[in-house]
Amino acid sequence: MSDNYRFYKQKAAESRSSRHTDRPLGDQLDELLEVVRWCEAVWAVEDRLDRQIGLS
Repeated sequence: MSDNYRFYKQKAAESRSSRHTDRPLGDQLDELLEVVRWCEAVWAVEDRLDRQIGLS
C-alpha cells in the first residue's frame, strides 16, 4: 500500500469530524470527492518531487 494512504486517511477523518448528519447526500459526495482530489494532488506533487531528485 502506498505511503500516501495516510493523507487520505487523515483528510477523511477530518471530513467525518466536521460532517453534519442532516446534510443532503449530494453534499457528502461533493465533500468526499474534494478529499479524493486533494489526495491525488498531493500524490502528483510527491511524484514530481521524487522524479526531480531521482527517487523513481
